[in-house]
Amino acid sequence: MADEKRKPAKNFGPVWTGSGYIQVAVWASPGENRVKYSVTFKRSYNAAGTWKETQSLFDGDLLALARLLERAWEWIAAQHGEQERPPSPALS
Repeated sequence: MADEKRKPAKNFGPVWTGSGYIQVAVWASPGENRVKYSVTFKRSYNAAGTWKETQSLFDGDLLALARLLERAWEWIAAQHGEQERPPSPALS
């Protein structure tokens, strides 16, 4: 149905970090040769009894996000049929 809300192909988390819950979503988009994936993240937090969402993070959220992003990267690689883990990009 056209009015149904689009759902992620895969979710990772939520993980509690002390400032809220971090979650990563992987979205699939059909491409010409293969499915392409995009990734989004959010932090859910409670403010005065109301749950809110943001893409702003605190320093204590970063490691949890990095680990969830790595899991998303590994899942995407598996979807593409890669037998071995692709090399990590060099960070400088």
